[in-house]
Amino acid sequence: MITPIIQELDVPTLEKLLIARIGKPRFDLWFGKFVSFLLNDDKLVVLVPNNHFLEWLNSKFRKDIEESLKDCIRGARQVVFQISHPELPTSELKNVEVPVQISAPEVSVSDLTIAKSKEVTSLNKVPGTKDAHKRDWLDFKSFVVGESNKLAFEMARSLSVEKRTDTSPLVIFGPQGCGKTHLLESSYRSFKNSFPLLVAEFISAEEFTSQFVVAMQKNRMPAFRSKIRSNSLFVFDDVHLLADKPATQKELMLNLDVITQKGGNIIVGMDCHPRMAKKIMPELLDRLMSGMICSVGIPEDSLRVALIKRYWAMLSNQEISTEVVDYISKEIRGNVRVILGVLKQISNYVRINRILPSMELARTIVGGFVKCVFRSISLQDIDEVVSTFLMLAPGALKSGVREEKMSFPRNLAMYLARKNSSFTYREIGSYFGNRNHSTVIAGEKKIESLIKFDSRVQFANMEYDLNFLLHSIQQKLQSGKS
Repeated sequence: MITPIIQELDVPTLEKLLIARIGKPRFDLWFGKFVSFLLNDDKLVVLVPNNHFLEWLNSKFRKDIEESLKDCIRGARQVVFQISHPELPTSELKNVEVPVQISAPEVSVSDLTIAKSKEVTSLNKVPGTKDAHKRDWLDFKSFVVGESNKLAFEMARSLSVEKRTDTSPLVIFGPQGCGKTHLLESSYRSFKNSFPLLVAEFISAEEFTSQFVVAMQKNRMPAFRSKIRSNSLFVFDDVHLLADKPATQKELMLNLDVITQKGGNIIVGMDCHPRMAKKIMPELLDRLMSGMICSVGIPEDSLRVALIKRYWAMLSNQEISTEVVDYISKEIRGNVRVILGVLKQISNYVRINRILPSMELARTIVGGFVKCVFRSISLQDIDEVVSTFLMLAPGALKSGVREEKMSFPRNLAMYLARKNSSFTYREIGSYFGNRNHSTVIAGEKKIESLIKFDSRVQFANMEYDLNFLLHSIQQKLQSGKS
């Protein structure tokens, strides 16, 4: 015969005593909407919605519940956790009376070693943040591969599909609109599909900072850190946005260390090579430099053509000629978002006016777009202007001879190319003496260092104020294209 549940427990009194011990914010977070209390013989049954609540409440609040129960009811009572009906919404669990059987198994320490699933993110998530699992994640199938992004694509795919640890942390860097976030999202989605039982998280610098600040203010740092450090794959976008946030940088660094120690993988996106990141603590950059670093550059000619065809097929069912595609590819050298913006203008004009995408239409839209948005400056323009100001012989900057005396003017030209055009490191290095992208990065960093200290430089027995020299060259470049 089953003994009926004794209805002598004063739940409101028990809750008040528990609030007095743990505080109302913590009670509302973990008990208010999700947990019910029932008395069964000499046991207090704590009804929870899932295994993760069971594990958390048993480890963090068991003692508080037992002490509150002693103050509420005479006699010893054992606290037992039990999962309630999982099909019921958690918002309704509070007021649902669930029958408890005498034979319900008790929870032991060994029972708590349960593998965490997708719910771990929502469990420990700071209130007010978005649920990442509801997003429509991009995938590798929709990513167009070219020479400028091939290495980053292969490394991201191998890490997320094969769970390779020799590529972690994987840093993918490059200018805006060139596919960094696409690769990061694809990696997250692919990992979740390949390893559904493992925990993974995709988070931006903005979201991480917001959650960190809220956790500090609400005294929830253990839950915040537990959520981050439980991940087998941790994808972090826009590290450069943490500049001037030393506390957030340190917190990220500590979490990355724990994830790495536990054998987890890390993928990071940023707008520049870690060596060139400004106002990011060296200790954090050292962690990022210990893994694989891949660049994603502005699309080269063949990739731009492929992207234009892909996006046009998504935007319109009208045929677009090879002539129009080639014209747009040559005129629009910006990032992928710029290319997409131009194609949207053309497709909408075609749809509204019910015409075909002709060369005349492309010239009209692209011409106005380039005139308003771009400073159409070529590498040859930069070469000629720098050579004129520094009184160099024509073609001197393109010479493959590695002369020490030419390092400053060549670095200056490379720096101006990065600041005044959309050419990639590879394209700039190829033009200025067939040099690799790391040489261009080093040259750009050298000039930036000189600018920072308002340096005066000497070249060919002449002394120059560097900032004035740069200003004069840029004015000449602009006036020459007006």
